[in-house]
Amino acid sequence: MTRSTRLYADDAEMYRLLEEELFVAVVGDVMDTLGLQHQFLPPVFKPVDEKTRLLGRAMPVLESDIFPSNEPTRNPLMTKPFGLMFEALDDLKPGEIYVASGASPR
Repeated sequence: MTRSTRLYADDAEMYRLLEEELFVAVVGDVMDTLGLQHQFLPPVFKPVDEKTRLLGRAMPVLESDIFPSNEPTRNPLMTKPFGLMFEALDDLKPGEIYVASGASPR
């Protein structure tokens, strides 16, 4: 099989196959064998409900805490109450998972 041969019609079919045919441990073992050893989220990321599972491409977002100030600023992001978060959420594609880090957990 060549690299261009696909086993699925589109991403939705790929996710369906992954969900129904594979297990996380098997995927992890195969990726480790291929030298891809930093592809899983760290254990600190946990679902609110233990039965929840997510499968998709990560949309990594770096967040930062912003504290209100009466000082003038030239930073246009400071005029937006949520910075670029809404734009990032609106930009999510089907099958993408919003993964944010960097800000405090508040």
